[in-house]
Amino acid sequence: MKFLNPSELSERIYLDYKGTNFNGYKFKINNSPTIRANKKGKILSCTCKLHSIKLVKDKKCRFTMALEFYLNS
Repeated sequence: MKFLNPSELSERIYLDYKGTNFNGYKFKINNSPTIRANKKGKILSCTCKLHSIKLVKDKKCRFTMALEFYLNS
């Protein structure tokens, strides 16, 4: 299986839900992680394997980088 880079992932992102304090984003891929971001675009959490381990707090993964590409475009 080919891993998509952040720019390719940013083309497959969509707004999954709108909350009162944050929005949830998902990707059009199998087993997509969910990224929660506040209304200003600051990433609050990511459910990918890298972030669910909780060993790395502020490390960027390809999913959070893809969301930044998506929000900045």
